[in-house]
Amino acid sequence: MQQYKSCHLLEHGIYFYYDSIQVCCFLTGKLGTPFWLTKDYKGQKIDWDALCGQLREIREKNKQGIVDPHCEGCFNLKEDSWDEEEYFSNFYISHWTRCNCNCKYCYTEENKKFFNSHKEYKMMPILQEMIERKLLRFNGYLAYGGGEPACLDEFDDITELFLENNVRSIVTNSSGIKPVKSILKGIPTGRLDVTVSVDCSDRETYKKIKQIDAYDRVMDTLKMYAAAQTENKTLVRSKYIIIPDVNDTEKGIENWLEQTVDIGLKQVCIDIEGRWYLPRKNNVPEHIANLIALVERRTKELGLGLFYYSYADQFRFDRDKKLAEQNQ
Repeated sequence: MQQYKSCHLLEHGIYFYYDSIQVCCFLTGKLGTPFWLTKDYKGQKIDWDALCGQLREIREKNKQGIVDPHCEGCFNLKEDSWDEEEYFSNFYISHWTRCNCNCKYCYTEENKKFFNSHKEYKMMPILQEMIERKLLRFNGYLAYGGGEPACLDEFDDITELFLENNVRSIVTNSSGIKPVKSILKGIPTGRLDVTVSVDCSDRETYKKIKQIDAYDRVMDTLKMYAAAQTENKTLVRSKYIIIPDVNDTEKGIENWLEQTVDIGLKQVCIDIEGRWYLPRKNNVPEHIANLIALVERRTKELGLGLFYYSYADQFRFDRDKKLAEQNQ
């Protein structure tokens, strides 16, 4: 089997966005734009032969060592013996924008017409067609982006379809303002994890970031989710997105980590606000780098697992690569 540079999304991944179908949602490549398969998509019938043909073409170029500019420099690329079969097992579903809060860092801040007004297309018929065409396999993962799970009518149906078919893992992001039935059902299976974006350690900062007064409700939901964990105690995470000039203080991060321990969680998630990070990714200020280092040190001291999300993961990849080069 030929070895070549690719990634799990280019091989068997698909991302359903609110207005397009994409290869992935990362904007860390040379072009810094989405890798579209279909633009202006709003639920119309999919030409699966054409779509699979596009992915086949991308993979064939990768075999020749031709890395698409959308992917160049991305931390997901790796040399491996990728299989030759045509199917989808790694799903990103992010086709809805409705939410029960209004985060300052959300992409709907720049596209107000999508906030609680954009009507999403139906996902279940698409998934059923994929099953009929034998294009859907449950040996990978399902990851949600989009709006808030509690606001998506099909969320429980989609999640339970994947749980019933023993998908390897489901990755869910939530505001945590309202508990979700299928999340509570999935956590004890050991195959669903949920990340709740708290982003702070106090009610006033929460209101400033989320534009809603719901900090206490979020803490109650996190306690409920934490109690649903069985043997695997790292399925529920509290997430902190570092937003410069809003929550980028050592005290705020220290308090967040201590409260996380008090709630009974065993893992946290760190990220950096994307619109701020992307223009500065090659020259991240020392202050932000120090905050990431603080999280790394304190999680070890507190016995917490640490998950790097999106832009924090890219930051870590670039930082560690640079350090390795300096030490050669």
